Amino acid sequence: MNELITITTGEQGLPVVSARELYESLENKSISCIYCIRSRKYPNRFYVGSATNISKRRSQHLADLSKNRHHSILLQRHANKHGLSDLYFEVIKRCSVIDLIGTEQHYLDQLRPYYNTLLVANSPAGTKRSLTAIKKWRLSMQGYRHSEETIQKIRDSKREISLSTRQKQRLASTGRVMSEGARKKISAAATGRVLSVQTKQKISAANKGKKGKAVLCTTNNTRYTSITEAAQILGLDFRRVSRVCNGSRKRTGGLHFEFIQQ
Repeated sequence: MNELITITTGEQGLPVVSARELYESLENKSISCIYCIRSRKYPNRFYVGSATNISKRRSQHLADLSKNRHHSILLQRHANKHGLSDLYFEVIKRCSVIDLIGTEQHYLDQLRPYYNTLLVANSPAGTKRSLTAIKKWRLSMQGYRHSEETIQKIRDSKREISLSTRQKQRLASTGRVMSEGARKKISAAATGRVLSVQTKQKISAANKGKKGKAVLCTTNNTRYTSITEAAQILGLDFRRVSRVCNGSRKRTGGLHFEFIQQ
């Protein structure tokens, strides 16, 4: 199929999609394609995306924009200011599902669309969410409950994880070297931490009958009855605390430990 768009030069030399309409309406068009969402007021500003079903994708965009939760903050701000009526959809090119991502990346590279906060097809990699964005996301998820079917699917997927996979997940950060700044932050956060009576009782009950050597965290000058207690209170890995105490490791979590000689 021939190209369904032409690339021209708009304001400030930015490449833009031509305004030629391909369909009178996208309703009930279950086609896979590359599409754009364009502003009527600012035709040179648009968003490029891919869809396996353009009708469903269009509905999802409109739903997210109307609920102020669209992943493109730039497109969301535009909709909030100018209204959804200022936006319209165009199909740029029809293509097979297999070719969607590669084709979308081609147009992202060629057109550099104004409203795309990410210029890597189908990927949120490299983005850092602001505290405000994180807070909004948390608030939007408050009270949300998975359906019983979803819960069962999650359970089943967890059961299928092999022991070796779990071990790989736990050991993924082994050997990672923390910066001095990160160590100081962890140390400062742990210094002066006061546990509730209930937490102390739980730790005490869990360790009842166990005998262990007392350890000292020399970083914050705190004494613990055992390696286990130190690991539980500070949220550290028991084995790593043990290695530090035995001298085979210098620090864990930015903290240094040693056995207290009786």
